[in-house]
Amino acid sequence: MGRQEGLRVAARYMLLPLIDLHYAVVLRRSLQVPFPPPKFPTGVTARLATVDDLQLFKNMIPPIRLRRFERKLNAGELCLVALHEGEGVGLGWGSFANSITVNHTPLKLGPKDLYLWGAYVTPAFRRRGLMTAMANMQLRIYQEQGWEYTYQITDWYNRPALNLARRMGCVPVANILTLRLVEWRIARPVSVETLHREVAVPAEVNTIVSSEAN
Repeated sequence: MGRQEGLRVAARYMLLPLIDLHYAVVLRRSLQVPFPPPKFPTGVTARLATVDDLQLFKNMIPPIRLRRFERKLNAGELCLVALHEGEGVGLGWGSFANSITVNHTPLKLGPKDLYLWGAYVTPAFRRRGLMTAMANMQLRIYQEQGWEYTYQITDWYNRPALNLARRMGCVPVANILTLRLVEWRIARPVSVETLHREVAVPAEVNTIVSSEAN
């Protein structure tokens, strides 16, 4: 390899942390259907968090993000926190149109729509059904509050998340290609009309998730 070609290869690898193309799918779930009661692992409970619960997040997120979570809770964004022996072991967020979180996504939500994001379970409670239980509890709470649809943005290669979405009755409604340039993200907005259109589940989505679900 010549010196010039070597410099081109080195430059390409140096740019990877700075430039990234991200391909994801927007998944919709109706809240106008019944959901099963959540089945939590023994000793685990869950409830909506308040700003006074920030200490519960310390073992789940970096300290630098606590202030960001505090702002979101103060702004009314919804966060379910799972607890075991007084410690946080899982969390999941729901954010509405024009919220801090949604304004940083390409989604243009309607007044009865929620964007689900940030689902996390500590390593000790993975593969124990906690993520599914939390999702069911979130959906039942949001349904009781009068929300009609939830949306999430999931990476096409995140098969566990696609599997869970399939089990929870999600359908894909749009694809998103995001270009990241250092701290800036560029993506085409996804309109309310697109999010609410009636669609069938594409065959490729069924293929992706079925191979992991069986």
